[in-house]
Amino acid sequence: MLGQLARFAAALRAAGLRVGLGDEVDAAAALALIDLLDRDEVHRALRIALKLPREAWELYDRLFAEYWDGIRAPRHEALERALREQRGTPQWQWDGARV
Repeated sequence: MLGQLARFAAALRAAGLRVGLGDEVDAAAALALIDLLDRDEVHRALRIALKLPREAWELYDRLFAEYWDGIRAPRHEALERALREQRGTPQWQWDGARV
C-alpha cells in the first residue's frame, strides 16, 4: 500500500501538484485510520491529507481513478527516469547465504 501511495504522490507531483514528503506521511497515517474498503472514504482521506487545493480536485480525481480503481496508470517518463537515476548501483547483493 505504501508503495502505491508513493507512486500516486509521484504522479501528482509529475502533474504539477505540490505534494511533499510530509504530505505523504500524513496520507499514510490517514489510511491507517479509515476503512480501506470504502473507496469514497479513501478518496476523501487522501485528498485531505495531501492538502490539495480545490482547483486541483479534478486532476486528483482522474489520477485517483487511475492509481486506485484498478485502471492501468499511465507511465510518466520523468518519474521513470528519476527512479532509474536514483537507483544507481546496489550497495550489496544477496548470494543466498550472506549479505
